[in-house]
Amino acid sequence: MRQCSDRRKMGSSSSKPTQPIEISNKVACKGIPHSFDLIAGESWSYPSFYIAAPGSLPLYAISMPEGWAGCTILRPKTSIRGSPMVYAKRRHGKFRIYLPGVLSAGIMPCSATMRYETHTTEKYSFELMVYHGNSYRYEVFEWRYFEKEGNRSHGAASSGWKLVRLGPKMEKDVLPPYPGHAPPQQDHIAPPPYSKEAPSRRREVVAVLCHPSQGSSLDKSSACRFQYMGTGATEEIGYHWTLMAAMSGVCLWQHQIAKAHHGAT
Repeated sequence: MRQCSDRRKMGSSSSKPTQPIEISNKVACKGIPHSFDLIAGESWSYPSFYIAAPGSLPLYAISMPEGWAGCTILRPKTSIRGSPMVYAKRRHGKFRIYLPGVLSAGIMPCSATMRYETHTTEKYSFELMVYHGNSYRYEVFEWRYFEKEGNRSHGAASSGWKLVRLGPKMEKDVLPPYPGHAPPQQDHIAPPPYSKEAPSRRREVVAVLCHPSQGSSLDKSSACRFQYMGTGATEEIGYHWTLMAAMSGVCLWQHQIAKAHHGAT
């Protein structure tokens, strides 16, 4: 059974679900396009957007009922009304994102937190349980700003945000186990830190988010474009990760707009 831990009891508010979110297998099978535009609705005062593959009709709607600094709701249809598919709530630099269960497929509802940090550079990071072979493990993902890094690795955009797969969270200064004591000649030579993850599987760019002016193929009505890359464009990491990547990108973009134009922190 596919499970994502970190489940929480949801409280109640005017827009927050009072129960864990569930969607049908039919909705889940619609999937998320490998590349999609976030198309703006009629009003930016009460922001609403639509997810659509380039040149295609919208598949989903996104609403921000509390404005730019409030919650974000992904709907399973193109209407901003009705039950949510994914719900995100921001508070003090943290974005709590509630992911749906697909009970017919054995996928349980869960939640994960994306954190905004500005210690050295701006970044947004989250941990999520993902597929790993025939089992699951928590991995760390991080949104990082990029510019002028070349079009080949980040699509057509010269700047934007890239989602980097950092691999499993590891403890610092962990050394590989030895049977008994180390040989005398190695008493004062510490072995290299133990790495559970092969270098080729770490720091992979799995998604990119760019703005309208930074991609020549973007439609004028597009607020931004999202694109899965590498293993992110496959089913390897899991359905919850697919939703988390897209929703975290939308929340990041919303937060950047709120900071630039509405004084949000």
